[in-house]
Amino acid sequence: MKGQDRFLTEFIDGARNRFIIPVYQRNYDWKKVNCTQLFNDLVKTAKCNKKSHFFGSVVYASANNGSRNDYLIIDGQQRLTSITLILAAIVNLIKEGTIVPQNQNLCKYIEETFLIDRYNPAERKMRLKLIKNDCNAFDNIILNKKDNFDHKSNVTTNYLYFYERIQLKEITLEELSEALDKLKIIDIFLEKEDEPQSIFESLNSTGLDLEESDKIRNYVLMGLDADRQEEYYENYWNPIEKLTNFKVSAFVRDYLSLKQGRIPVIDNVHPTFKEFIENPKAPMDVQKVLAEMVSYAKIYQEFTQATKYTPKVCTILKRLTQMDMSIINSFLMAFFKYAEDKNEQEDAYLKVLSTIESFIFRRMICSYGTNALNKIFCTLHKDVMKLKSENDNYSDVFIYILLNKKSSSKYPDDVEFKQALLTRNVYSMNSKNKMYLFNRFENRDSKEKVEVIKNMTEGTFSVEHIMPQTITEQWKRDLGPEYERIYNDWLNTLANLTLTGYNSKYKNRPFIEKRDIKDGFKDSNLRLNGYVSKCDKWGEDELKTRRSQLWLLATDLWKFSITTFEPIIQFPEVHPLDEDFIFKGKIISSFTFMGIQYKVTAWSDMIVDVAKLIYEIDSTPLYQLLEENSVDFSAKKETWNRLIAEGLYIYTANDTMTKIRILKKIFSKYEFDESDLEFGIPIQLETTISEEN
Repeated sequence: MKGQDRFLTEFIDGARNRFIIPVYQRNYDWKKVNCTQLFNDLVKTAKCNKKSHFFGSVVYASANNGSRNDYLIIDGQQRLTSITLILAAIVNLIKEGTIVPQNQNLCKYIEETFLIDRYNPAERKMRLKLIKNDCNAFDNIILNKKDNFDHKSNVTTNYLYFYERIQLKEITLEELSEALDKLKIIDIFLEKEDEPQSIFESLNSTGLDLEESDKIRNYVLMGLDADRQEEYYENYWNPIEKLTNFKVSAFVRDYLSLKQGRIPVIDNVHPTFKEFIENPKAPMDVQKVLAEMVSYAKIYQEFTQATKYTPKVCTILKRLTQMDMSIINSFLMAFFKYAEDKNEQEDAYLKVLSTIESFIFRRMICSYGTNALNKIFCTLHKDVMKLKSENDNYSDVFIYILLNKKSSSKYPDDVEFKQALLTRNVYSMNSKNKMYLFNRFENRDSKEKVEVIKNMTEGTFSVEHIMPQTITEQWKRDLGPEYERIYNDWLNTLANLTLTGYNSKYKNRPFIEKRDIKDGFKDSNLRLNGYVSKCDKWGEDELKTRRSQLWLLATDLWKFSITTFEPIIQFPEVHPLDEDFIFKGKIISSFTFMGIQYKVTAWSDMIVDVAKLIYEIDSTPLYQLLEENSVDFSAKKETWNRLIAEGLYIYTANDTMTKIRILKKIFSKYEFDESDLEFGIPIQLETTISEEN
């Protein structure tokens, strides 16, 4: 590696120099704020007559493609592209006659020195080549083909900013050109023996704003020769970008969840992907992984866009999107691939998707957390395939598994769901969930739909309290002597809420006025207002009637799924550490930590094995716990102590729930997610066992 400081224009000058942004680099994505700061710095440099202005480093390597001086930009493409856009704006403004420079040779000098290689025999003569998605937009700017400008491209957007800013004439073109000449960089040239991937990761571990997908793309492509880079980019990476609407980080996270059975931390997708590929026990072929990712990306596009499948299937997919439940994507990728491979019919899709919708909504209404869903859905397809025999319906096995979830993972039945739905403060629910709820109650499964989500988002529709939030003397009289109890019990519940586009008209009016005024309940075409419009008063009896009507509708919209399936083989129940489960008296047959299962026969073996696995990750917090707690840990061998590592023992002569408490303490110290530890409990063994195990 060779490094030196030099001026940027000196770096890019040269009759035969050409700079290429490799396909593994991200798109040009400087924002207006970055361009504004750059131009402000240039103006300040010119006005203050600064000798130089530091502009960061540029890391590059030879492209090794013949006699021409072609260089690959490893780091610095955003800055190099932005400077080139300024130079292009200067040239185009001069050619158009918009600004006349004092130096008549300025246009030709900039164009032939920095932008165009007129003597290059290739058809494309630009000195800078951007990656595929930016290249056409950039070339049209350099050639000033305004009719072909791509206004969706960030390249065009920033060029037009510079183009307009220069016309403000804060400094002359000559002063701007001189300011550009004063930009100083650290020029870092990589030799053949240098490793661009390692250097890139080192440069980008210091806070530069790279997406996880950018790092993964670089990891996959950077070590390849130029031809294979182009092949992998064209055949795999670019299709993945397009199929996922460039949300590649989220897609790779879902892909890894599907493959590994655990969800990577959102900011840790890149290292998790590297570990997945470089697994010493089973290293992966990158090309095969990319090919598989393309096939899953096609499925990903199909269920996220919800256009390929039957109307009924697409309708449910769109509703799941409304609930913002991306945590189910890893399961959907696996299920849809299976369903397509097995040529499943519409009914199979509908049963699985409607069950997911019911399961998620019922849990949300009953205030169960979403953490459990993460673990459920990333292993759910594998769980189905473990239990399913050749003649079993996928949907029946799927429903059976969800019905058998317990505690924080459970599928709420009608009794629990009814109690929560009819008494919950619906008005204070998360806005997306509230819009989803009212959309379902209003549109049901009718083909004649009202755009509830759109109208609520835009503020055309709002949630109306039939009995108003501010209770007037008239309302007190209408409600009767128990008005205060009725108000407190019913105000924000489902029975007292509806939709309207005329909330400002209703205010705190008496019920009859709300019903009969222009655009009142009687004039409403909304299904939710059908019963309300027929009432002559609004009190507890009417609230109870409407509550019953809405509950009856809810049992149809979010049916509690049932199945007659029973597995031939009884697999152990699985209970995560974060579940409110009583482990006392239960036998353990296995535990799963970070997606890997380990067989054990006693709880004491389990806690020792888990502690050893955690010790291998980082020993320091365990030694800190030793210093803080002399009851659960010890520095020397004693009766009932088990060795974890030198100078570190754990006490195991305690009951099962105490072991669970110790594990929770360890996980809290490490800031681990408790759902990453699961226990296998054989369901056929119900007899109480000795608590010393």
